[in-house]
Amino acid sequence: RLDDFLADRQLDSIDVVKMDVEGAEQLVLDGAPNLLKRVRPIWYVEIDESRAQRFGDSAQMLFATFTGNGYKAFHFDDDFNLQPVSGIGAASDYLFLPG
Repeated sequence: RLDDFLADRQLDSIDVVKMDVEGAEQLVLDGAPNLLKRVRPIWYVEIDESRAQRFGDSAQMLFATFTGNGYKAFHFDDDFNLQPVSGIGAASDYLFLPG
């Protein structure tokens, strides 16, 4: 569990998390409720529907976990400008900022 890892190392502050775990993103988030609700770092996440399904999850479920915890979702357009998004689309890399 990510929360346990942080507690064991007495880390109470993290600014950014980059998560690329090939579909196991929801499992990571399930082990990080404190990080999501209290620490509230920025998350940079690669989301792939087919990989999420291998773990019995969905890209939309992952998206809902972030937004349900008060995060706003963004992706970078072709010119590397940050664009808000309201759901999972063609982009695969998302930035979730605490709201």
